[in-house]
Formats: sequence, structure tokens, C-alpha cells
Amino acid sequence: ESDVTIFGGALSNFSGSGSSYSATFTPNTNSTSNAVISVASAKFSDSAGNTNNDGSDANNIVTLFVDTIRPTIAVSSDVTSLKAGDTAALSFTLSETSSNFAESDISVSGGAISGFSGSGTSYSSTFTPSAGSTGNAVISVASSKFSDAAGNLNNDGADANNSVSLTVDNGLQLQALLQLPLQAQLQLPPPFALPQTTKHQNPQKLPTLHRVQDLPLHRIQ
Repeated sequence: ESDVTIFGGALSNFSGSGSSYSATFTPNTNSTSNAVISVASAKFSDSAGNTNNDGSDANNIVTLFVDTIRPTIAVSSDVTSLKAGDTAALSFTLSETSSNFAESDISVSGGAISGFSGSGTSYSSTFTPSAGSTGNAVISVASSKFSDAAGNLNNDGADANNSVSLTVDNGLQLQALLQLPLQAQLQLPPPFALPQTTKHQNPQKLPTLHRVQDLPLHRIQ
């Protein structure tokens, strides 16, 4: 195994005998650098003691294309809170192009998304909160939901930006109340009416007033 030169990863499970040997190559994580595995000249010998001569050969080296960087996603919203009748414009930005990111990859609580569209690294959708909801709505994308061109699955489980939380207060009860007549809103009985009185009725029995000329006059001596 020590005769093998490795760049961009590591060998394991080296085994074999005679003229046939095998090993497992594992590339470095988070790498896009090509890996190279080779055996230089004068590394081993035959039974007569002749050392190998491979320095200028094309087949004593293997180059592997490597992409072990897993894509990620960032979820954002144009608003942080919603009231009755509001919607949120959501954006989904991928770190790498993906051809299999779909609406079904998005987890939604407290409402629903619609109008999903996009391609490559940019996608969008509209979020509508549930009727009568007053709790937070959450839109997120978990790990291993989509892949990049190399087949690496996204890695977002511990990221803070792969989830959006929105404060929701649909206020439907208040909205319904405001649509009722004012009397029903205040829960008051119908307006009351004052009792009707006749022209000469005096319900409180107040003293009767007389004109001065109606009173008897007494001459002062």
C-alpha cells in the first residue's frame, strides 16, 4: 500500500497477492479537486529483483473527478408577519444548481404554498396562512431532499437559514365582528323609547303655574 501515491483522498482495504491487488479510495470531504492515484517507478520488484519501470507510462495513474461538496438552501420571505388576507412571497436559493428540487421537498405548517416555480438555483412560491390561525407558520427544507449535478444530497439539517418562521394573526373573529351591525357588536338591546304623554298630563305632579294676571289682587290700604 505504501507504494501507492495518493492525492485528494485516502486508500483503505488494501489486499491482494501475486499480480493482482485491490483497494478502496475515499475522496476528501468538501472537495472539488481531482483525485490522483499512481505508482511511480522503482516501487516494487519481480522475482529476479528487477524494479518496476512506470514513470512514463499512461496507465500507472488514475485521475478521478471529485465533488463532495453537498449543496445547501436558503429560505427567505418578503414579510415576517401576516394578518387576515395577507400572503408571503417565499424565495428558495440553492448553493448549487439542482434539477430535482420540487415543491414536495418543502415542509409547511400553519398554511399552504402555491405557485411554485423556478429552476437551477432560484425558486419561488406564495405562502397563504390557514384560516383562523393565530400561531406561527414555519416553512423549511430538510436535509437529503434534493441533489446537485454530482448526486450529492443537500445538507441543511443544522442550518439556520433553511427555515422561515412567520407570525400569523388572521383575526377572523374580529373581522366577522366588524361586519355585524353596530348594535350586534356591542350586544346592546334595541334603543328604548320614552313613554308618550298627553298634552296636559303631568306625570311627576309638579305644581301648576299661573299667570300673574290670573291671581287675585289685593289693594294695599
